[in-house]
Amino acid sequence: MNARLLLVHGLCVLFIIFDRTAAHLTSSERSSGSQEEDEYDRRKEEDEYYTYLSVCKNETGINLYAVYQRECDFDNQVALGRFRNAVNETGWGVFEVETSSNYDDAIQAYAAGLAEGILTKQLIYYHFRNTIEDMCKGYRVYCNKLYAYLAKNLKWIEQTVRMKPKEDLYWKQVNLSFAQVTGIWHGYSKKSPKWYKPVINFDITPIYMIQLYGDLFDLAKFFDKQPDPGDAADSGHCSGFAKLAPGNKDLFFSHVAMSGYNTMNRVLKVYKFGYDRKDAPGYTLSFSGYPAGISSADDFVLTSAGLAALETTFAIYNKTLYTDTFIKPIGQLHCWIRSSIANTLAGDAKTWSKIFSRYNSGTYNNQWVIVDFKTFEPGKETPPKDLLWVLEQVPGYVLARDMTWFIKKYSYFPSYNIPYFTVISEMSGFAEQAKKNDWYKWGSCPRAKIFDRDHVKVTDIEQLQKLMSWDTTDIVANHYGQPVDWKFGPVETDWETDVKANLK
Repeated sequence: MNARLLLVHGLCVLFIIFDRTAAHLTSSERSSGSQEEDEYDRRKEEDEYYTYLSVCKNETGINLYAVYQRECDFDNQVALGRFRNAVNETGWGVFEVETSSNYDDAIQAYAAGLAEGILTKQLIYYHFRNTIEDMCKGYRVYCNKLYAYLAKNLKWIEQTVRMKPKEDLYWKQVNLSFAQVTGIWHGYSKKSPKWYKPVINFDITPIYMIQLYGDLFDLAKFFDKQPDPGDAADSGHCSGFAKLAPGNKDLFFSHVAMSGYNTMNRVLKVYKFGYDRKDAPGYTLSFSGYPAGISSADDFVLTSAGLAALETTFAIYNKTLYTDTFIKPIGQLHCWIRSSIANTLAGDAKTWSKIFSRYNSGTYNNQWVIVDFKTFEPGKETPPKDLLWVLEQVPGYVLARDMTWFIKKYSYFPSYNIPYFTVISEMSGFAEQAKKNDWYKWGSCPRAKIFDRDHVKVTDIEQLQKLMSWDTTDIVANHYGQPVDWKFGPVETDWETDVKANLK
């Protein structure tokens, strides 16, 4: 399996394609001498472009330390991370981390976060300044309400984690998510200490606020942030597309994330954890993301379970849903952590939908499209079920259905910030908005018509690029760490970025 990425210059457009049938030369097809030469050349090139960092256990086995090298001095490597900051060359940083199964899962999660916090510290600083730092400037009343709500929510999460049995895989992943976030915070904020103590904190930190970036869209509405940042007309910020090639020769999966220039510090990430693969089928996650974020937030994710997930966000026009009946600090988990848990624990699209639906926070309300590539065989008939699931969320309600029939009948499924399901359209207020014009109507808005007209042209990745890309923008937001104008053209890269670590 293979994925490619295209970045259209000058616009914060993320265009990612997953190609089911692409093949690569395997090691068995090479001579041993050639293989050794290739390995030497590869490591030499990687050393030139990547910075490596090992997270190691100290001799007492209590604390961790970090060294800028591929291996630890002793047989005590917990995690190996590598990072390439090519933001000013390609628009992207690349971060990868692999952890050892010889250590407790919580230690692995913390160590993975620690490596990310240290290696991507500069990008985290820029991203925080661009997106989070000024969020309370002029909005003190809103932020007082927000932080009180978040503090209650975090207290409930911590209490629930401690109360749940260790066998509860869902809440174990909640705990591991906060271990990873804590590790990022320690790696980012501490100034090269001798030791790092692997703990798990449930605190409001800049790193935690970065996780909430998508959820803050709806929390601003819920807490009546004035002036309302959503008053301006909004055509939506994402497009998603799943497409069967003629004769079922291929299955394409693509996503475009459009946002402000201030969000353009981007990082391609690979997390490869040494978790029990039966408990965590998605032990490896590849995704487009942002500095310090452990979920994609675009979203575009590939998992080791053979799943691909994307989402496009839709607005909530029905303001009666923004009440404490549906959004509350107790008994709910925000979207960022629910999506991360679903990506890790789910082995199929139906299970992904069930896991994500739990503890609905009513924030970052999206249409999710989940494809299970294990069920697809190139050139064979489309499976009757469980190839493609669609999930939609509003405050207080989540609906998920097997939509394999749709892609089987029409050969594609589009996603463009408008709910598909009638009940979600009515609950969210889209049905009422659609009475004004077709802009808010699934199947009738401009992007729906473009997809319907042009999907037949998509027979290969090149045609898909033409359909999904767009090139126009005005730079009006903070952009620390970024040039005023990027001169580079489209970037293509194979998404085969496993860290080839020798962890013992």
